[in-house]
Amino acid sequence: MSPPKQPRKLSVAEFQRVFKEVRDDINELQLHDGVFSGVVENLTKYPRLSANFPGFFSAFYSAMRTDLIIRLGRVYDPDGTGWESCTLARCLGLIRDNQAFFTDEAIKARLNEGYRTANRDYLAFHRPDLALINKDLDRIVKSRRRLINLRHKLYAHKDLETVLSGKRDEFLSTHDEVRELILLAHDIWNCYSQIWNASVYSHKTIGGDDYKWLFSYLRRGMKVKSVLDNRRFERFRSRLERVEGNQHLDDATLTDYSNRFLGFGHWDATVWFIGVEEAGGRTVEEVQARLRAWDEGGRKPLEDAPRFYPASGNPAWHGPNAEIQPTWKQLIRMLLLARGGPATENAILDYQRDQLGAVDGQTCLIELLPLPSPKTAAWNYAQWSALSWLQSRKQYIRTMKARRENELRRRVSEHQPKVVIFYGLELPGGVSLLPSWSAVAGGHFDQAFEDKRILLWRKTADSVFFVTRHPAAESDEYFKEIGRFLRDHHGKGF
Repeated sequence: MSPPKQPRKLSVAEFQRVFKEVRDDINELQLHDGVFSGVVENLTKYPRLSANFPGFFSAFYSAMRTDLIIRLGRVYDPDGTGWESCTLARCLGLIRDNQAFFTDEAIKARLNEGYRTANRDYLAFHRPDLALINKDLDRIVKSRRRLINLRHKLYAHKDLETVLSGKRDEFLSTHDEVRELILLAHDIWNCYSQIWNASVYSHKTIGGDDYKWLFSYLRRGMKVKSVLDNRRFERFRSRLERVEGNQHLDDATLTDYSNRFLGFGHWDATVWFIGVEEAGGRTVEEVQARLRAWDEGGRKPLEDAPRFYPASGNPAWHGPNAEIQPTWKQLIRMLLLARGGPATENAILDYQRDQLGAVDGQTCLIELLPLPSPKTAAWNYAQWSALSWLQSRKQYIRTMKARRENELRRRVSEHQPKVVIFYGLELPGGVSLLPSWSAVAGGHFDQAFEDKRILLWRKTADSVFFVTRHPAAESDEYFKEIGRFLRDHHGKGF
């Protein structure tokens, strides 16, 4: 049988490191005990806080209990475990067994001159009392038994017999016992720190009352949250009452339409026109008819414009009695001129009626935003729908814009149209559309004219992209000039 391992002999500097490690654990115990007790007190006083954050406070309790038991176990760890630990008992044993630490020269070296002058009998005071050390060691041994049982059998390990029997008689069981052990460790350590170098620590720690501010803010936050929740509920109830009091849209179909419908024509068209949003949507009946026509047509991403508009109750722009649509007029004008043909009123109307956005034509007519609206200042959908993202135009744009930019970029990359013309420079509210157009085109635009700032362009290996002003903001001459420019410089693409 091998002889028992002898404890390591420590130098003065090594002893001081061990002594400080024990003090650090005691400091943390005092801080955590104060915070834990303060939190328990506040949650007892304000139980709603615990009810509102059950997961957080459950985790807090578990973590703090574990921390207190593990740290106390380190401070009070018994010898004979096979490991040499930084414990309170080890510190006392080192003080007792190392009289070389307390020679006149060693004591004098640890104390400053002012202290020595003020305390003439300092040598006697700063030599340890061996009887007192043994008494304190005995107090440590007697006090730690229930703690070490708990630490060994439930925290550091799950003892099978303890779990199966359910016996806890010999375990630390109350927080008062934890606090007594912390106080005992603090007092014993301070006693020998006073002997060592005339220093002691307070039982209070910096930041120990921070939790008071936390609970103050939590209570204020809960009051604010309650007010906001009440307001939100009232707005929702008001919205429901408003919707229920009016004819309203089917929210499921409206959501599906907004996510899937992109425009008119077919993906293999040579020329794509991409605008901001379609005009219309003046009445709920008009939008209902559009949703119904889209649903009956199979809910496709692209519809056939000459069929869809009459089917949705709008025959004004197609059929034998069609009239020219003002926005489309300028798009068609550019297209016909770019192809080298005439752009008369009759030619424009004929193209609009039969070919623009047709499934068998050569154009794709797409909108960045899916829902029609009569003008940028109007927003009727808050009255027609209970959907939260339709309660304001701002919420609608925030919800839809990035999503549809990504979808259009994907479609351009997949189908590689020869020409894409974006029309419009601003969103409702004055926000620039250039970042959106750049996102779809995959990069920044340059000026197309050397001496005029009327057209932007960008070319890639497969497509050429242009940005014009909105037809509602410009004259016929503006679009005639652009049409002729496209004919002269990019005619083959059309």
